[in-house]
Amino acid sequence: MLKDDNYLKLKPEWVLRNDGNKVILYLTSTKNIEYQILDPVTATVISLINGRRCVGDLTKTIGFLFDISTDSSRSLLENIVNVLNDKLEKIDVLDVPDTTAVEYNPLDFLVSPEEFVCQHRLARPLTLMLYFSGWCQTNCIYCYADLTNMRKLNHMSLGQWMEIMEQARDLGIRMLQLTGGDPMSRPDSAEFLAKLTEMGFIFLASTKCYVSLDDANRLAEAGWNNPVNGVNREFQVSIDSPDPETADRLMRCKGYLSRATETLQNLMDAGIEPKVKAVLTPINYHQAYDHVETFSELGIRNFQFTSYARSHYRHDDHLFLTDEMKLKASDLLKAAKESWPDLIIEGDAVKYTLPSPESQKERRKKMGVQSRLFCRQNYAWDRT
Repeated sequence: MLKDDNYLKLKPEWVLRNDGNKVILYLTSTKNIEYQILDPVTATVISLINGRRCVGDLTKTIGFLFDISTDSSRSLLENIVNVLNDKLEKIDVLDVPDTTAVEYNPLDFLVSPEEFVCQHRLARPLTLMLYFSGWCQTNCIYCYADLTNMRKLNHMSLGQWMEIMEQARDLGIRMLQLTGGDPMSRPDSAEFLAKLTEMGFIFLASTKCYVSLDDANRLAEAGWNNPVNGVNREFQVSIDSPDPETADRLMRCKGYLSRATETLQNLMDAGIEPKVKAVLTPINYHQAYDHVETFSELGIRNFQFTSYARSHYRHDDHLFLTDEMKLKASDLLKAAKESWPDLIIEGDAVKYTLPSPESQKERRKKMGVQSRLFCRQNYAWDRT
C-alpha cells in the first residue's frame, strides 16, 4: 500500500518515449531488449512520476486530469505501480524526494485513444545492430559466425558509419549491439567506439583482438565510464583458458593468452574495468575455478561463463558438454563464487535450458515490431 507521504521515482534505466501513435517504456541495457507499449492513461500517469511529487499530490493530480474520485485515483496509481513492478522493478517507492530523478513533461506523451488503437509496430527501433567489421584475429573452434559471407563484405569507411550514427542519434536511438566479425579488428575500431561513446551511445564491446594502451586511453578519454541512463558500457575480453596451450588450441591462434592478458592490463591501466568471458567445452570445462583464480589475481572482478551451444554455420557435436561435465563445471563455479564472494561470476553450466515456447513467441513478437535495426556494409538496412 502506498502512503500519501511516499515519493515515486521511475528508475533511471527505464525511459519513456513517444513513438507517434503510442508511448513505450524501454530498458536501457547492453544485453536485453525489454520494452512495453503503454496505454494512454498509463503513459500519462508515469509521465507525472518524477521523484518530487508525493503520492498524495499525484493522487490529486490524477483525479483532476481524469475527472475521477480520490479513491479511484489512488486505486489507479497503485494498480499501475504494481503492474509495472510485477516482473522487472521499474518504479522506486521512496520515503524522501529525489531531485535527481528524470522529470518528463506530460504533454509530450499525449496520445489519442483512436490513434493508439491503430498502432501496430514501433516507428523507430530501440537498438541498432552494427556489422562494423567482418574480420577476426582468431579462428575459434566454436565460432558461430558466417565467416564465408562476412569476409566478402566491403567495409564502409568510418565517415560513412558516422553519418549513419548521427541519423540514429537524431532519432533518439541510444542502444547498440556490435556483431559480425570482431568489432575491434579494424585499424579504426578504437576511434569508432570512442566516437560512439562521445555521442552518448551505450553498448557492449566484446573482443578477442589486442587492445593497446593508446586505444584504451582513447576510449577512456571519450567518456567510456560515463553512464547512460544510469547504465554503464561494458568491455568484454574473451579468454577461454588460463593455460597458454589450451587457450591457443581453442582460439587456433598462437600466443593468444599473453596478448589477451596484456589487453586486460591496458584497459585497467586506462581506468576501464573489463569483463572476462569464457566458453566452456570438453577441452576447458575443468579449468573454470582456475580461470577465476588466475584472472582475479590480475584485478578482474567480473566473469561470465557459457556452455558451447549449437550454431548454424560451424557446428560440432564434440564441443557439447556431457551431463557429467556440466555438473563438474557447475560445482567448480559454485566453489569459485564461495571463494570470491565479492566477484561477479555469471553463468551456470547446468542451469541453461532452451527457451520456452512462450518466450520464443514473445521474442518473435518483439522482433516483428522492429525493436532492432540491422546495419551492415554493402547491404541495405534490414529491419526485424
